[in-house]
Amino acid sequence: MSWNKNKFLFLLAPLIILLGFQNCSEMKASKGNFAVSSSLSTQDFEEPLVSKTSVPVFMAGGHLQSSMVSCDGGQSWRGYQSSQPRKRCWDSFDYIDCDFHEESVTGLTYGPGGFILTFGASTPGVVTQTTNGRDFIEIDSGNTWSGVAYGSGTYVLNARVPKLFSWDLLKEQKGGDLDFLPFNARGISYVDQGDGFFVSQARSGGVVDLMISRDQGESWQRPSTIPSSCVDGEIAFNQEMVALLGADLCLSTDQGKSWEIVEDAPKASQVFYANNRFVMYSDSSPGSVYTSSDGLKWETAKRKLAGKDAEFDLGLIGHDTGTQRFVAIAQGWDQLYEKTEYYMSDDGIDWQKLDTSVASVPTAPHPMRFVTSGFMEQEDCEAMGFAF
Repeated sequence: MSWNKNKFLFLLAPLIILLGFQNCSEMKASKGNFAVSSSLSTQDFEEPLVSKTSVPVFMAGGHLQSSMVSCDGGQSWRGYQSSQPRKRCWDSFDYIDCDFHEESVTGLTYGPGGFILTFGASTPGVVTQTTNGRDFIEIDSGNTWSGVAYGSGTYVLNARVPKLFSWDLLKEQKGGDLDFLPFNARGISYVDQGDGFFVSQARSGGVVDLMISRDQGESWQRPSTIPSSCVDGEIAFNQEMVALLGADLCLSTDQGKSWEIVEDAPKASQVFYANNRFVMYSDSSPGSVYTSSDGLKWETAKRKLAGKDAEFDLGLIGHDTGTQRFVAIAQGWDQLYEKTEYYMSDDGIDWQKLDTSVASVPTAPHPMRFVTSGFMEQEDCEAMGFAF
């Protein structure tokens, strides 16, 4: 039978129109660009793949449903928005405890579909997704999720009973029960090592727990050994080992089955794997950077600003494993809003501080709590004002 493209398209057209009207009818507009979908079974964004016109980007997520994007490796941040742009966290005149609020940010991840943000700490919130950093679709509400991670084709919303789903929401199901010893689930990460696995952590008071899933969140197991002082921490990895940084640093060389403390490791608060070495930063040592090629033996380097030794707080740090670029958004209890500072680095040691009087950055953003790397279409970056 011969192939008649025009006849095929003619027959397909009514179906395309019908589906288009269905999607449009299930969209409802809300204030600003926070477009909300009332249905979890219909997806208004098609799932994009990284294409020749995609560019590497960073996205930062913050309290009061705030977000911003950098399409130029941290040289500028654009597209800042918030559901409550005129409010201020912890303002004595109109007090909002942004760490425990329905719009407290609790997680941010990137997958082949785009970026997903979770909101709601101690109070049920929402989950949103975006492909372009400007338009957000609400895909879950009325729940309290302690973070989100993507891996092995599955997004996992973290809780004692996690939710597993695909970007297009055609797959939605409950995950296996996380039989945590403490009640409160905390962060979740995906380790792209071997066949890949999720790591979910929990803490309530001084009680901590950690569980691992190797089947996309359908079941969870505890490691055979896991020192409690490392749990509720940051994760970094290469293809041989995984680092877990809590109060202490632990390493696993068997894909999370067992963990051991690195006794002589420096105390730190953030850990990354970049440029073939582990890199750690400590909030209490603003002039130092710790590096290790094997995770066991650590060296201390002087933190630099434009080539000169300097002491400065970096705050929230992000890293792109593709470009190896580091970015930092420095905020703190006495360094919020107009006092926010922005940094970038190619090696994690020598940093450049953005001149906020010249660079295009939000001058008074809400507190940012997560930053991650991903991809967006170049035209979406250009719509925010980025030039290529």
